[in-house]
Amino acid sequence: MKRSTVIILLFLSILTILGYTVLNNHENYDYKEIPEKEIINSKKIEKYRLRKHRHVTAFYQMLSEKVTETCMKDNIPPAALLAIAGLESGWNSGYVGKITGNILALGANKGDTTLPSLFLPRIKKTGEILFDSLEILKYDKKDLIWEKRPKSWKKDYRPQEIAGSKYNLAYFKYHPKEKSEAIAKNIDDFISVFISKDSNIKAFRETKELMNKLVKEKGKNILLKLETTYVFLNGIGGKKNSYNHRKSWLRKVKSIIKHAGLIELAKDLNSGKDFEETW
Repeated sequence: MKRSTVIILLFLSILTILGYTVLNNHENYDYKEIPEKEIINSKKIEKYRLRKHRHVTAFYQMLSEKVTETCMKDNIPPAALLAIAGLESGWNSGYVGKITGNILALGANKGDTTLPSLFLPRIKKTGEILFDSLEILKYDKKDLIWEKRPKSWKKDYRPQEIAGSKYNLAYFKYHPKEKSEAIAKNIDDFISVFISKDSNIKAFRETKELMNKLVKEKGKNILLKLETTYVFLNGIGGKKNSYNHRKSWLRKVKSIIKHAGLIELAKDLNSGKDFEETW
Protein backbone atom coordinates (compact mmCIF):
# COMPACT_ATOMS: atom_id res chain seq x y z
CA MET A 1 0.00 0.00 0.00
CA LYS A 2 1.36 3.43 -0.93
CA ARG A 3 2.61 5.61 1.92
CA SER A 4 0.15 8.38 0.99
CA THR A 5 -2.75 5.91 1.22
CA VAL A 6 -1.61 4.75 4.66
CA ILE A 7 -1.39 8.36 5.87
CA ILE A 8 -4.90 9.09 4.60
CA LEU A 9 -6.28 5.98 6.29
CA LEU A 10 -4.56 6.87 9.58
CA PHE A 11 -6.04 10.37 9.38
CA LEU A 12 -9.51 8.95 8.72
CA SER A 13 -9.05 6.53 11.61
CA ILE A 14 -8.31 9.41 13.96
CA LEU A 15 -11.44 11.21 12.75
CA THR A 16 -13.46 8.06 13.33
CA ILE A 17 -12.07 7.61 16.84
CA LEU A 18 -12.78 11.24 17.68
CA GLY A 19 -16.31 10.72 16.43
CA TYR A 20 -17.03 7.74 18.69
CA THR A 21 -20.11 7.98 20.85
CA VAL A 22 -19.92 6.69 24.43
CA LEU A 23 -22.40 3.83 24.30
CA ASN A 24 -24.71 2.66 27.01
CA ASN A 25 -25.44 -1.05 26.52
CA HIS A 26 -28.80 -0.63 28.21
CA GLU A 27 -30.08 1.96 25.76
CA ASN A 28 -32.99 0.60 23.76
CA TYR A 29 -33.33 1.95 20.23
CA ASP A 30 -36.07 0.96 17.82
CA TYR A 31 -33.56 -0.35 15.27
CA LYS A 32 -30.55 -1.46 17.26
CA GLU A 33 -28.25 -3.96 15.56
CA ILE A 34 -28.16 -7.35 17.27
CA PRO A 35 -24.76 -8.49 18.64
CA GLU A 36 -23.64 -11.93 17.45
CA LYS A 37 -24.10 -13.49 20.89
CA GLU A 38 -27.73 -12.27 21.04
CA ILE A 39 -28.89 -13.59 17.67
CA ILE A 40 -31.53 -16.22 18.36
CA ASN A 41 -31.91 -19.61 16.69
CA SER A 42 -35.11 -20.14 14.72
CA LYS A 43 -37.37 -23.01 15.70
CA LYS A 44 -38.84 -23.18 12.19
CA ILE A 45 -35.85 -23.66 9.88
CA GLU A 46 -37.37 -26.72 8.19
CA LYS A 47 -40.49 -24.72 7.33
CA TYR A 48 -38.75 -21.46 6.34
CA ARG A 49 -35.31 -22.09 4.86
CA LEU A 50 -34.10 -18.45 5.01
CA ARG A 51 -34.27 -18.57 8.81
CA LYS A 52 -31.19 -20.81 8.97
CA HIS A 53 -29.02 -17.82 8.02
CA ARG A 54 -27.90 -15.85 11.06
CA HIS A 55 -27.64 -12.55 9.16
CA VAL A 56 -31.27 -12.92 8.05
CA THR A 57 -32.36 -13.65 11.62
CA ALA A 58 -30.33 -10.73 12.99
CA PHE A 59 -31.88 -8.36 10.45
CA TYR A 60 -35.47 -9.28 11.25
CA GLN A 61 -34.71 -9.51 14.96
CA MET A 62 -33.55 -5.88 14.71
CA LEU A 63 -36.54 -4.34 12.95
CA SER A 64 -39.55 -6.62 12.44
CA GLU A 65 -41.48 -5.65 15.59
CA LYS A 66 -41.26 -1.89 15.01
CA VAL A 67 -41.80 -2.18 11.25
CA THR A 68 -44.94 -4.25 11.79
CA GLU A 69 -46.28 -1.68 14.25
CA THR A 70 -45.51 1.22 11.89
CA CYS A 71 -46.97 -0.48 8.82
CA MET A 72 -50.20 -1.43 10.55
CA LYS A 73 -50.64 2.15 11.65
CA ASP A 74 -50.07 3.51 8.13
CA ASN A 75 -51.97 0.86 6.13
CA ILE A 76 -48.96 -0.87 4.54
CA PRO A 77 -48.74 -4.71 4.54
CA PRO A 78 -45.82 -5.28 6.93
CA ALA A 79 -44.59 -8.47 5.24
CA ALA A 80 -44.09 -6.48 2.04
CA LEU A 81 -41.92 -3.82 3.65
CA LEU A 82 -39.92 -6.43 5.60
CA ALA A 83 -39.20 -8.34 2.39
CA ILE A 84 -38.27 -5.21 0.44
CA ALA A 85 -35.90 -4.11 3.20
CA GLY A 86 -34.24 -7.52 3.25
CA LEU A 87 -33.76 -7.59 -0.51
CA GLU A 88 -32.62 -4.01 -0.98
CA SER A 89 -30.14 -4.03 1.90
CA GLY A 90 -28.90 -7.60 1.45
CA TRP A 91 -30.14 -8.08 5.01
CA ASN A 92 -27.99 -5.16 6.12
CA SER A 93 -24.87 -6.32 4.26
CA GLY A 94 -24.68 -3.82 1.37
CA TYR A 95 -22.03 -1.14 1.80
CA VAL A 96 -24.25 1.69 0.50
CA GLY A 97 -26.99 0.90 2.99
CA LYS A 98 -24.51 0.57 5.85
CA ILE A 99 -22.94 3.93 5.05
CA THR A 100 -26.13 5.89 4.35
CA GLY A 101 -28.71 4.19 6.58
CA ASN A 102 -30.88 3.84 3.46
CA ILE A 103 -31.88 0.18 3.90
CA LEU A 104 -34.81 0.51 1.49
CA ALA A 105 -32.60 1.93 -1.29
CA LEU A 106 -34.91 4.92 -1.75
CA GLY A 107 -33.88 7.20 -4.59
CA ALA A 108 -33.01 10.78 -3.77
CA ASN A 109 -35.59 13.49 -4.37
CA LYS A 110 -34.71 17.01 -5.45
CA GLY A 111 -32.54 18.60 -2.79
CA ASP A 112 -31.53 15.28 -1.17
CA THR A 113 -27.86 14.43 -0.71
CA THR A 114 -26.39 11.29 -2.26
CA LEU A 115 -23.22 9.25 -1.83
CA PRO A 116 -20.44 10.21 -4.27
CA SER A 117 -18.18 7.83 -6.17
CA LEU A 118 -15.80 6.14 -3.70
CA PHE A 119 -12.41 4.43 -3.96
CA LEU A 120 -12.75 1.44 -1.64
CA PRO A 121 -11.01 -1.90 -1.10
CA ARG A 122 -12.57 -5.31 -1.55
CA ILE A 123 -11.30 -8.36 0.35
CA LYS A 124 -9.93 -10.80 -2.23
CA LYS A 125 -10.98 -13.88 -0.30
CA THR A 126 -14.60 -12.96 0.47
CA GLY A 127 -15.46 -10.12 -1.91
CA GLU A 128 -16.61 -7.93 0.98
CA ILE A 129 -16.28 -4.19 0.38
CA LEU A 130 -14.65 -2.32 3.27
CA PHE A 131 -15.41 1.31 4.11
CA ASP A 132 -14.31 1.58 7.76
CA SER A 133 -10.76 2.92 7.84
CA LEU A 134 -10.07 1.11 11.12
CA GLU A 135 -11.00 -2.21 9.50
CA ILE A 136 -9.01 -1.48 6.34
CA LEU A 137 -5.84 -0.99 8.38
CA LYS A 138 -6.11 -4.57 9.71
CA TYR A 139 -5.44 -6.06 6.27
CA ASP A 140 -2.23 -6.51 4.34
CA LYS A 141 -2.26 -4.76 0.97
CA LYS A 142 -1.96 -8.10 -0.86
CA ASP A 143 -5.31 -9.18 0.61
CA LEU A 144 -7.22 -6.20 -0.82
CA ILE A 145 -8.24 -4.99 -4.25
CA TRP A 146 -8.90 -1.25 -4.46
CA GLU A 147 -11.67 -0.25 -6.85
CA LYS A 148 -13.65 2.83 -7.78
CA ARG A 149 -17.26 2.38 -6.71
CA PRO A 150 -19.93 4.22 -8.72
CA LYS A 151 -21.86 7.23 -7.47
CA SER A 152 -25.02 6.23 -5.63
CA TRP A 153 -28.36 7.76 -6.54
CA LYS A 154 -29.82 6.81 -3.17
CA LYS A 155 -30.47 9.29 -0.36
CA ASP A 156 -27.71 9.64 2.25
CA TYR A 157 -29.19 9.76 5.78
CA ARG A 158 -25.98 10.69 7.58
CA PRO A 159 -26.02 14.02 9.47
CA GLN A 160 -26.13 17.09 7.25
CA GLU A 161 -22.52 18.07 7.90
CA ILE A 162 -21.17 14.78 6.52
CA ALA A 163 -23.97 13.55 4.22
CA GLY A 164 -22.76 13.26 0.65
CA SER A 165 -19.09 13.36 1.66
CA LYS A 166 -16.33 10.78 1.23
CA TYR A 167 -15.45 10.98 4.90
CA ASN A 168 -16.89 9.45 8.07
CA LEU A 169 -18.19 6.55 5.99
CA ALA A 170 -18.41 4.38 9.12
CA TYR A 171 -20.36 7.01 11.08
CA PHE A 172 -23.41 4.82 11.66
CA LYS A 173 -21.27 1.87 12.76
CA TYR A 174 -20.11 3.88 15.78
CA HIS A 175 -23.32 5.84 16.38
CA PRO A 176 -26.12 3.27 16.87
CA LYS A 177 -28.66 5.79 18.12
CA GLU A 178 -28.21 7.94 15.03
CA LYS A 179 -28.34 4.85 12.81
CA SER A 180 -31.62 3.82 14.43
CA GLU A 181 -33.00 7.29 13.77
CA ALA A 182 -31.82 7.15 10.15
CA ILE A 183 -33.53 3.81 9.53
CA ALA A 184 -36.70 5.14 11.14
CA LYS A 185 -36.59 8.17 8.84
CA ASN A 186 -35.92 5.91 5.84
CA ILE A 187 -39.01 3.82 6.66
CA ASP A 188 -41.07 6.94 7.29
CA ASP A 189 -40.02 8.32 3.88
CA PHE A 190 -41.16 5.08 2.23
CA ILE A 191 -44.59 5.42 3.82
CA SER A 192 -45.18 9.17 3.81
CA VAL A 193 -43.23 10.33 0.74
CA PHE A 194 -43.01 7.40 -1.68
CA ILE A 195 -46.02 5.14 -1.06
CA SER A 196 -48.38 7.99 -0.34
CA LYS A 197 -51.83 9.03 -1.51
CA ASP A 198 -50.17 12.34 -2.41
CA SER A 199 -47.31 10.75 -4.38
CA ASN A 200 -46.48 12.11 -7.83
CA ILE A 201 -46.10 8.54 -9.05
CA LYS A 202 -49.41 7.05 -10.14
CA ALA A 203 -48.55 3.46 -9.13
CA PHE A 204 -47.72 4.53 -5.58
CA ARG A 205 -50.69 6.84 -5.21
CA GLU A 206 -53.24 4.33 -6.48
CA THR A 207 -51.80 1.48 -4.41
CA LYS A 208 -51.92 3.50 -1.20
CA GLU A 209 -55.49 4.58 -1.94
CA LEU A 210 -56.43 0.94 -2.49
CA MET A 211 -54.86 -0.11 0.82
CA ASN A 212 -56.74 2.66 2.63
CA LYS A 213 -59.98 1.53 0.99
CA LEU A 214 -59.45 -2.14 1.93
CA VAL A 215 -58.73 -1.23 5.56
CA LYS A 216 -61.81 0.99 5.71
CA GLU A 217 -64.03 -1.78 4.33
CA LYS A 218 -62.52 -4.86 6.01
CA GLY A 219 -60.37 -3.68 8.92
CA LYS A 220 -56.64 -3.59 9.66
CA ASN A 221 -56.18 -7.37 9.62
CA ILE A 222 -56.59 -7.35 5.83
CA LEU A 223 -53.02 -6.01 5.73
CA LEU A 224 -51.75 -9.29 7.21
CA LYS A 225 -53.09 -11.50 4.42
CA LEU A 226 -50.84 -12.87 1.68
CA GLU A 227 -53.31 -11.83 -1.02
CA THR A 228 -53.30 -8.20 0.13
CA THR A 229 -49.51 -8.23 0.39
CA TYR A 230 -49.24 -9.42 -3.23
CA VAL A 231 -51.76 -6.82 -4.39
CA PHE A 232 -49.61 -4.15 -2.75
CA LEU A 233 -46.39 -5.44 -4.33
CA ASN A 234 -47.96 -5.82 -7.77
CA GLY A 235 -49.20 -2.25 -7.43
CA ILE A 236 -45.85 -0.63 -6.60
CA GLY A 237 -43.44 -2.75 -8.64
CA GLY A 238 -42.80 -4.87 -11.71
CA LYS A 239 -43.74 -2.17 -14.24
CA LYS A 240 -42.57 1.17 -15.61
CA ASN A 241 -42.57 4.17 -13.29
CA SER A 242 -42.68 2.09 -10.13
CA TYR A 243 -40.46 1.14 -7.20
CA ASN A 244 -38.60 -1.35 -9.39
CA HIS A 245 -39.70 -2.09 -12.96
CA ARG A 246 -38.19 -5.58 -13.16
CA LYS A 247 -40.48 -8.60 -12.97
CA SER A 248 -37.57 -10.41 -11.33
CA TRP A 249 -37.73 -7.92 -8.44
CA LEU A 250 -41.31 -8.98 -7.72
CA ARG A 251 -40.37 -12.65 -7.82
CA LYS A 252 -37.48 -12.10 -5.40
CA VAL A 253 -39.59 -10.12 -2.91
CA LYS A 254 -42.36 -12.73 -2.97
CA SER A 255 -39.81 -15.52 -2.55
CA ILE A 256 -38.44 -13.81 0.57
CA ILE A 257 -41.95 -13.51 2.01
CA LYS A 258 -42.47 -17.23 1.48
CA HIS A 259 -39.10 -18.58 2.58
CA ALA A 260 -38.65 -16.26 5.57
CA GLY A 261 -42.23 -16.80 6.76
CA LEU A 262 -42.98 -13.08 6.86
CA ILE A 263 -46.77 -13.41 6.74
CA GLU A 264 -46.80 -15.63 9.82
CA LEU A 265 -44.23 -13.38 11.49
CA ALA A 266 -46.27 -10.21 10.92
CA LYS A 267 -49.49 -11.86 12.12
CA ASP A 268 -47.85 -13.12 15.31
CA LEU A 269 -46.13 -9.83 16.09
CA ASN A 270 -49.35 -7.92 15.52
CA SER A 271 -51.15 -10.28 17.91
CA GLY A 272 -48.71 -9.42 20.68
CA LYS A 273 -46.13 -12.21 20.46
CA ASP A 274 -42.49 -11.16 20.62
CA PHE A 275 -39.94 -11.97 17.91
CA GLU A 276 -38.20 -14.81 19.74
CA GLU A 277 -41.51 -16.54 20.44
CA THR A 278 -42.64 -16.56 16.81
CA TRP A 279 -39.35 -16.84 14.88
